[in-house]
Amino acid sequence: VWYYERLATRISFVDPLEPMDIVVALMLIVLTLEACRRVVGWSLPIIAGVFLIYQFAGPWMPGLLRHGGILLSDLAEQQGLSVQGLFGIPTGVISNYVFYFILFASFMEVSGGGQLFIDLAFRFTGRRRGGPAKGAIVGSSLLGTISGSAVANVSGTGVFTIPLMTKAGYPAAFAGAVEAVASTGGQLMPPIMGSAAFIMAEMVGIPYLEIALYAAIPAMAYYAALFLMVDLKAKQEGLVGLKKEELPQFENLKARLVLLLPMAILVYHIFARYSLQRAAFVATLAVVGVSLFSRATRLAPADILKGLETGARRAVGVTVPAVAAGIVVGVVSYTGIGLK
Repeated sequence: VWYYERLATRISFVDPLEPMDIVVALMLIVLTLEACRRVVGWSLPIIAGVFLIYQFAGPWMPGLLRHGGILLSDLAEQQGLSVQGLFGIPTGVISNYVFYFILFASFMEVSGGGQLFIDLAFRFTGRRRGGPAKGAIVGSSLLGTISGSAVANVSGTGVFTIPLMTKAGYPAAFAGAVEAVASTGGQLMPPIMGSAAFIMAEMVGIPYLEIALYAAIPAMAYYAALFLMVDLKAKQEGLVGLKKEELPQFENLKARLVLLLPMAILVYHIFARYSLQRAAFVATLAVVGVSLFSRATRLAPADILKGLETGARRAVGVTVPAVAAGIVVGVVSYTGIGLK
């Protein structure tokens, strides 16, 4: 904030850096790696650290890996003050697009929309052979249309579906695996896919709508294959479906069906080629609006604050790894190893 005018008007790699610029940039790198370690563990920080070491060790590397190395000032310039490092394409995509969809998913969850998808899935598949596992698959695929996150999907559905699968006779390890695999496929499910889809759209210049449409084919094939596997496992184990009284009652579902409207609004705005930010923002407002139609879904001020908090917390889990990935992208760009 103090140096904003100089930072906004300077030309990267032309105007000289001040000592404070170097200090702040190096602090940002270290803090990003530590934040990433706290969020996703050691794997990604180690990978980013190896790339940073490679950036300095270039003159001593063999063959195609050799490059001219980098000065500490240039590292600070590239990673902290240009758009080819910490503030590169992955970070920009998360802040410009993905965060809005995370917020929308959080409001859907707080209003009961996520549970509605799970209940609908069990209502239509629960009585079939191996019904709990099939309900978990359908529910995870439906929840994947709004979450785009495997972790959020597992935490939202797993606490309900895994005990039901084990109660129906599936081995515990198999039940956990079904939920994990079903939730992972949610990143392929339009209209809200994983953050990688937004980064693809930004980097290759293909509209997000086209990527989402193309992804629908492998997404459906993915879930069809998983559905077949649990059916074969149920046949092998001689498992049956849930009893009628164990299924969600339609009377309890009717009051919450209105929560499907924000999803329709979101899809309409995407297909009408409005900006992705506008589509997610309007759909989020729609969640708050339609929730007022029924006492079962009505959002109190405390619920709205909870939705905002949940969205912010989940954004951390997506943003921090993206910023760390920006370090790798910056090194690849600077050293030329990508072209090689």
